[in-house]
Parts: sequence; C-alpha cells; structure tokens
Amino acid sequence: MPAIYLFEDSLYDRLYPLTLNRPASLLRCGARTLLNRAARALGQPLAGILVRPGLADVLRRQITLPVNPGVSTTDGVLLINARWLMLPGEGFAGSWPTVNSAGLSSTNIVWMHLRRNWRGR
Repeated sequence: MPAIYLFEDSLYDRLYPLTLNRPASLLRCGARTLLNRAARALGQPLAGILVRPGLADVLRRQITLPVNPGVSTTDGVLLINARWLMLPGEGFAGSWPTVNSAGLSSTNIVWMHLRRNWRGR
C-alpha cells in the first residue's frame, strides 16, 4: 500500500481570503474539513500533509498528522490535492489508481500515484 499524503498546490490563493492563515485542507465544507473528508473517503491512514512553509508550525499544533515530513517513496506514494472535495462516490472506490498515473481536472492535478523508489529527473 502506498503512503498517502495530502498536498497543497499553488492554487490555494484562489481560495483567498479563506486560505490566508490556514491551509486549504482545513477549510470546512459542510460539517467536515477537506482533511476530514479525505481521511474518511480514503479509508486508510494518511502519512502526512504538505503545506506552505509559513503555515507548517501552526498546523503542527492543530493536527496530529506529520506536517511537511520527508516523503518516502519506499512503497510508492499517493499524493492527493488538498483542495479535492471528495464527494461521496468520488475517490478510488477501494482500489488504488494505476502506478505512475495522475488524475486531472481541467489543468489541475487532483492526485498522483508514483511508483516505489521514484526519483524525479
């Protein structure tokens, strides 16, 4: 099973002013934050969350997940955009996406599943 990380992409500023002092993953949509929605929809523990450096220390005091940890690709990695709403019926429905693939919405990366020991070149 790949390690699963939520990442905040460069389009967080489209959600200003809501994302001025908090990561996109802590925005509420209904009763849950996007982080809660992702954790629930995935049904697997998250290995960490990747956010802007200026928010990392504050976020570490608010959640128990590792914030901006070193990402290990030993068993592969699944990176999921923190802005993804993950409505019921969306997601991976019990099976992970194909290795070395990505999901896009328009021109935005929604998720990437990278193979084990991947090294960008």
